[in-house]
Amino acid sequence: MTHLWSGRFDGAPDEEVFAFQASFAFDRRLFEDDVTGSLAWAEALAGAGVLSAGDAAAIREALVEIRDRGRGDPAFVDGPDEDVHAFVERKLI
Repeated sequence: MTHLWSGRFDGAPDEEVFAFQASFAFDRRLFEDDVTGSLAWAEALAGAGVLSAGDAAAIREALVEIRDRGRGDPAFVDGPDEDVHAFVERKLI
């Protein structure tokens, strides 16, 4: 699995160090807040002209789908991710 910061290092972190610093087990409760923030950020990027209207719409649609799946099935919000934001980004990609 590739991490958000993978490009900065030559190799993967030690598994024990990764497990020690990973916060997904307890910050998963911020799932909807993270999706809400990502929706706002995509809207801001579109407003600034960084994202096209089509790309912004596709991102919004995918984020809403991710949010709705998480609302409907709490078990969906799970995985080997470092934190809740990494989870949302992985699902979005």
